[in-house]
Amino acid sequence: MDGHIFCGPFVIQSSIPSRKFKPKKSPVRQTSSMSSLYLLNHRSRLDELGLDYGLPRVQLDNQLCYVFRNGSWVTEGSIRSDSIRSDIQTKSAVKQLVARNKILMEENNYLKLQLDVVMDMLTESTVRLNTSDEQLRSKTSLTDVANN
Repeated sequence: MDGHIFCGPFVIQSSIPSRKFKPKKSPVRQTSSMSSLYLLNHRSRLDELGLDYGLPRVQLDNQLCYVFRNGSWVTEGSIRSDSIRSDIQTKSAVKQLVARNKILMEENNYLKLQLDVVMDMLTESTVRLNTSDEQLRSKTSLTDVANN
């Protein structure tokens, strides 16, 4: 039944002729000669094909080049001669930062201690205020009872 679609008990006539999809078969591929390079181990392949690219390098600024060695990034050295930093300058900068960090940590601890003292004083003042307020209320309630 060409051009008819069955939908339950109803038959719908379609204006589109139905044809089954029959793609053409692709031609048979010719076998190519396989390379034996996949049989070589990694080092032999590197020697044979020249695929030794060296270590991964990245230059983040115009001064230092970083190289990935043994699982971590290390500096390779300066690229421009006018921006060479000596180890002594770097070590002194690190010492200054460590000293500044120590000063800031001590200041932070002092400020924490001051905060604790102020919080204790606030708590004590709040307790005194509440007790004096309760005493005042009790006195006013006793005078009200005595007046009645």
